[in-house]
Amino acid sequence: EATSTGKITNLMAVDAHKISEISAYLHFLYYLPAEVIIAVVMLYQLLGMASIAGLCTLIVIVPAQWWSVNVWSRYQDQLMKASDKRMNITNEILQGVRIIKFFAWEPQFEKQVANVRNGELAVLRRRYLILTFSIVIFFMAPVLITLTTFGVYTKVMGMQLTASIAFTALALFKTLRAPIDQLPDFISFALQSKVSLDRVAKFLSEEETPKYELSKMTKNTHENAVHGDRQPSFADVVGATDIGFIGASFSWKSAAAAASLSTAMTSVTTTAVGSTDNVPAAASETAPLLPASLAVGANSAATASTSDFELCNLTVGFPVGKLSIIAGPTGCGKTSLLMALLGEMRLTAGQVM
Repeated sequence: EATSTGKITNLMAVDAHKISEISAYLHFLYYLPAEVIIAVVMLYQLLGMASIAGLCTLIVIVPAQWWSVNVWSRYQDQLMKASDKRMNITNEILQGVRIIKFFAWEPQFEKQVANVRNGELAVLRRRYLILTFSIVIFFMAPVLITLTTFGVYTKVMGMQLTASIAFTALALFKTLRAPIDQLPDFISFALQSKVSLDRVAKFLSEEETPKYELSKMTKNTHENAVHGDRQPSFADVVGATDIGFIGASFSWKSAAAAASLSTAMTSVTTTAVGSTDNVPAAASETAPLLPASLAVGANSAATASTSDFELCNLTVGFPVGKLSIIAGPTGCGKTSLLMALLGEMRLTAGQVM
């Protein structure tokens, strides 16, 4: 999945906040279990085996809560993806709002945003239903534990429930209720942080863009050409700061995607044995990227495959201090050429000046 502006915005505005927010609840990892264990031990000293019945009731409730937690986590992941999609399309509309107004495309784009938002609201609605179910279980758990414990103590064990035992047990149950009530909030924050952490980790694990490496190479070339024993002339500076390509090819596919496609094509070629009769020859068409009168040393073209757009074998120069014009029909590669200059496309062959 390609990283978009909307996704990066959510990573900075939402996911980073969720990860930092969990630090305020990390002490619950040892605080809540310790409080539950101490309360159960004191109940056992007071009520004997009846407290074990209450603990068994708690254990029976755990699978239902665990199921709701897993479902809630999946909905949280779906919600963040829907939010990324909404942010991305909103950013695209804001960037192209002038064109949208010129062509009166407002209803079409409004419908797109509404569809994405309705999908996000549907996921949000299901997520809150699961969260409500989880909260109801945790609020009912102390009541069920109390009823089970007192029922076993009086009916099964045949013990008399005196005021001193009842009120002490209720106080302990109230102490036990606090960590049980806080547990849904902690699980909610922990799962949100886990989903956000996975998203940030996935983003940081993506293939690095080569633009920083290209910038470093350009800087080193400039310094080697300009800084020397003699005072550099204007021609030296211009020669060291030329912008362009020399036999360069670029692709939007990442290195991993290109390797996977190459492996698949090799597999298909290996298994395709037999007669080659009635097989049409592949047509190779290339469309000029730049008009001959406007390109400086343009020896190549942009080729568009059926899956991904690529720039192939470009030798183009943009003189420093002069006006360079890139012209051509829609889809011929003008924007891709600029993205290649900025290092946003992957260099597969040749050299960038």
